Amino acid sequence: MKKTISTLFTLLLVLVLASCSDSSKEIEGFKFTGKGIFGEIPLMFAENAQKIKEGTFEDDYSKYQKVMDEHQSFEVECEVMKGETITKGIIKFQKECNTYYINHTGGYARYESRLSEDVRGAFDYGERIHVCGLDKDGVLVTNYGPHNTYTIEGSISSYMLKSTKFGERNYKSRIRKLYDWDRIVKIVVTNDEGLTTLREKSTEARMKNLTEEEKTIGKGDLAAFELKGSVQSVVVKTEYDKVRYNFDEEGKLISINGVQTNEWYQNVERDEQGRLSAYTEGEYDMVLSNKLIYGKNGFLEKRITNDMGECVTTYTYNEAGFLTSDHQVGEYTEMGADKPEKVDVKNTYKYKGIDDHGNWTRRETVPADDTEEPIRVVRSIIYYD
Repeated sequence: MKKTISTLFTLLLVLVLASCSDSSKEIEGFKFTGKGIFGEIPLMFAENAQKIKEGTFEDDYSKYQKVMDEHQSFEVECEVMKGETITKGIIKFQKECNTYYINHTGGYARYESRLSEDVRGAFDYGERIHVCGLDKDGVLVTNYGPHNTYTIEGSISSYMLKSTKFGERNYKSRIRKLYDWDRIVKIVVTNDEGLTTLREKSTEARMKNLTEEEKTIGKGDLAAFELKGSVQSVVVKTEYDKVRYNFDEEGKLISINGVQTNEWYQNVERDEQGRLSAYTEGEYDMVLSNKLIYGKNGFLEKRITNDMGECVTTYTYNEAGFLTSDHQVGEYTEMGADKPEKVDVKNTYKYKGIDDHGNWTRRETVPADDTEEPIRVVRSIIYYD
């Protein structure tokens, strides 16, 4: 039995507006093209957010309204992916009620989308359907389920911009989100299985298109945590635990789960580049020592640990700067044991998500021993910029 699926796909873009350009433009380092499925609207909103920040916005909004009117209703060809089968379909975008305007206080565009009959009929009753937006390289930009309302908010006000703590950061965050909408040139409708495939292909495509800056490991202690860019904090989640690391603007680790670094780690040493080079953790007869060795490219090359025996872990990276495997060799003596046991453990890594700064956000650790399940790790990263 087939299920009739009506997908509500919503775009909410709220920004104070001013002038519009018909050509591509770089705003805050993001290259808008106006060539995505939403046309000039993301570019227009971003350009005018910049104007309001600079205090140079205009009072005549008629030209903006024209662009809005041209995008009140439109259709986009989409791909329908079910297993190995890929077919074509149509998704229609329609402005929703009165939530669509542009004036001196901002702009608001909200769309409801509906799948054509051939798209709806491709999936079985009970299947979860995902409406995915991809850029020209096949990188997954957005993913929406079929029965929920999703919005992206990009509100900019003079009051907010005056905030030294949040104004600039919030403004750049809104521009980044608008840039994401501008990038969407393709819609793929699929199920859970297809979404997994899309994420894997998206990650591969993202790795191939990293800039040299995005391939460069972060300064200071960020190198020890496989972090790039100006990272303020990262929350690392597995099914076993959740740990939050905070860094200052020079990349120095300042706290772990709210506890100051010098209280969490002991005997901390750093090299000439300000990177963690040695530390111990634990107390009494449960002390673990770590020595970190970095390669010429700045990435962590080896970790030497002493905990009831010495082990050396060697790390290998790909050209994009992502850890592909590690190999731990050494020995370990169980408490009460007569002699040490040999340690020889290998892991490989598979990536499922990469953010706009070139940092991985989803990864699987795959043990060489295929009797063990992969360990899934998710990272949530906040940046200073």
